[in-house]
Amino acid sequence: MKENYKMSNQAFFRALVTRATEAIAVIDRADRLLYANSACSALLGYAGMEQELLGLPWTDFRLAGEQDTPSATLFSRAVDAGWQGELRLQPRNGQEFWAAVAAYPLPGEDKVALMIHDITARQQKLIEYARVKKSLRREQELLDALMNYLPDWIFFKDADSRIIRSSRTHAEVLGLADPQAAIGKTDFDFFPPEDARKFFEEEQALMHSGQPVIGRVGPTPTQEGDISWRSETKIPMRDEKGQVTGLVGISRDVTSLKLAEEELRQRQGQLEELVAARTAELQAEVTERTRLEQQARESLARRARQVQLSAEVAQEIIALTDLQELLQRVVVLVKERFGYYHAQIFRHVAGRDAMLVMVGYGAAGEKMAAAGHTLPYGKGVVGTAAATGEPVLAADVRADPHWVPHPELPATQGELAVPIKWRAEILGVLDVQSATAGALTAEDQLLLQGLAGQIASSIASARLLAETQRSQQRYRNLYNQSPDCYFSLGPAGTFVDINATGLRLLGYERAELVDKMRLPQLLIPTDRAVFQRNFPKIKHEGRLSNVEVTFQRRDGSTFPALVDATAIYDEEGNFKHTQTIVRDITEIQAAQLERKQVLAETQVLYRVSRSLITQEDLQIMLRTVIEGVVEALAADRALIIIFELETRRVLYYLKAGPGSNALDTTVPFEELWEGLSGWVLRERQPALSHKGIPDPRESSLVQERRRRSGSGSIIVVPLLYQGELLGTLTTVRRLSDPDFVEREVDLLATFAQQVAATVVNRRLLAQAQARAQREQLLREISTRVRSSIDVEAVMRTAVRELGNALDRPAFVRLGSAAELTRDSSEVTASEITLPEGGK
Repeated sequence: MKENYKMSNQAFFRALVTRATEAIAVIDRADRLLYANSACSALLGYAGMEQELLGLPWTDFRLAGEQDTPSATLFSRAVDAGWQGELRLQPRNGQEFWAAVAAYPLPGEDKVALMIHDITARQQKLIEYARVKKSLRREQELLDALMNYLPDWIFFKDADSRIIRSSRTHAEVLGLADPQAAIGKTDFDFFPPEDARKFFEEEQALMHSGQPVIGRVGPTPTQEGDISWRSETKIPMRDEKGQVTGLVGISRDVTSLKLAEEELRQRQGQLEELVAARTAELQAEVTERTRLEQQARESLARRARQVQLSAEVAQEIIALTDLQELLQRVVVLVKERFGYYHAQIFRHVAGRDAMLVMVGYGAAGEKMAAAGHTLPYGKGVVGTAAATGEPVLAADVRADPHWVPHPELPATQGELAVPIKWRAEILGVLDVQSATAGALTAEDQLLLQGLAGQIASSIASARLLAETQRSQQRYRNLYNQSPDCYFSLGPAGTFVDINATGLRLLGYERAELVDKMRLPQLLIPTDRAVFQRNFPKIKHEGRLSNVEVTFQRRDGSTFPALVDATAIYDEEGNFKHTQTIVRDITEIQAAQLERKQVLAETQVLYRVSRSLITQEDLQIMLRTVIEGVVEALAADRALIIIFELETRRVLYYLKAGPGSNALDTTVPFEELWEGLSGWVLRERQPALSHKGIPDPRESSLVQERRRRSGSGSIIVVPLLYQGELLGTLTTVRRLSDPDFVEREVDLLATFAQQVAATVVNRRLLAQAQARAQREQLLREISTRVRSSIDVEAVMRTAVRELGNALDRPAFVRLGSAAELTRDSSEVTASEITLPEGGK
């Protein structure tokens, strides 16, 4: 019978483990799975296929992790004192996940039990943080590449005209091999005081007015003392509030264009002097020479005007940063300044192998662009210029067999297509048309080639500037939208910058923090010393990692955080500010605390379960259970009450815990029936009662007793097994303790199920043992009776043995109906005789 009892208990606990929501498995010495409950089978991809899972090696589901040691089995690491760690697991469907694994040896068996908890969500947050950080670094690399390879001078200055970023070409002009060397310096460090002061005053006026300088052409002194002509653009930079915080400057060298203009003026003067000197000598041929002179003047004047117009066009477009606006302005200027019949710009559409109109002049150009007008690539004037990268001049389009007229341009007689090239890339084709055959010449081709170079440079600059602005905006958006708090601290620990996440996390406005508050003001008092101790280290050592402190928000609430900081120095090695990351670890700490709590509860459940299996004394077993309840639920006191509901009696009243002395063991059934225990017995469901609030399920007398005993939150669960109600299990906390929560109600219900099952099993075992004893006694009496052949002796033997077995008098009455109606109390043992004849 004892063996049957143990088997019954094993079946019970197997059922309990099988229905557990936590993934539970058992492995042998070779790490093979011997058992897996439903939750574990589902987690490993074998839901409903538990038998297929058994016998598989644990290593089939394990991926290498930081705490994994391939040379040792999980069994060997856990068999002595248990093992806990985090592993990457790959279930049957191949979708790997992170899990917290706790392994414990099973007493008396060469096996190890595993408890597995999915922690993938936490790991994914860490991975996402690393991805965002990598993306920010990539954006910075793209910005650096633009600054290093753009041919124009590009620089950024702060509100005091100090350089905060310099392109490679700008640094070279300043005589610096490394652009970083320019950071923090001003024009006074590179130019004569008079020029530097002029630059400084102009920039300060620009930042004060907020008005940009676009495409201004003027002389600029060089480091060698020479003068170069440059087209300058300076645009103020603003913060999110619209305040000017500095400026960005772009400068392009147009010295060659200025020199060409000067050379033209000099040649024109020389030619005029030559003509004047030779006039007297050629008087005889004055008519012819006058005609030739007039032609030369007209040609030179036209050329000079073209060069001048070309310079003006270049100056107008050089400052434009919007690509569409730039192209539209180009066709307007080319058409109107040079007097062409029509002007337009095409681009190559590789997928369609065609040249598409991007912009065109006037209403005709708008219609052609809106209609998506195309020309074949590699054919005709425009297509050939795009394919070869060389200008194509058709002075008389009627001689070109590939030329096709367009109804919007009926007067076209000549056409010139010039490719717009930036280095080896064809950005587009500038196409001009004339209403007079032969009017377009090689001079127009040469002129437009030079202008196309300026257009290409402007297009490249506009594209790069747009990409730079987009990159900066993406970087700023990532900075502000990062899930972590980013800020910078100055030499005194004062905030100099903070992202939007940090402001939301701390509950402040930017104006309340930046340049006003120091970091220690946002830490709890006990952690301010941590800042005082570590901030000097950041300045001198340059790095601080994983320092845990507690921040205090503006509303007084707090949160734990990990702080990483990097020092930023100027070119002289002086500390400027920090780049600091603050990561809120509230959820991580809560997860760690919950994991520890679940582990502690599991250990208590294991200890209680083992006691229920191994302990035969019911009182000791119940004592172990109730002490485990106090430990697992951090209760002040707990009690088990076993009722006999039919007689309304309390059979057992067992208590434990630090505050158990406050419990009265003589509480009558009626008072318990009027409290939460009675409600639970009637409703057959758990009851959770919060502290400080009168519970309507309790009578006023019970509420008063609860108040006097200093009871806080209370949980009462029924001891219910297979529909049979045995009693209640109760836990109580002090008023100063936090309320119980629903998860703790479920945990207490688990204890109650184990207690109820054990009590019923013990009772059934006792009944079975008593029944077995009675059956044995009956067999023994039957044996003695059968051994006697004398009827009276048989009857006397039966009466004697029954009296001994029942420990009370026994008798047999034999006789007629009249005789048997006498009161049995009148019969004595001596009266038990057989009637005559044995009947």
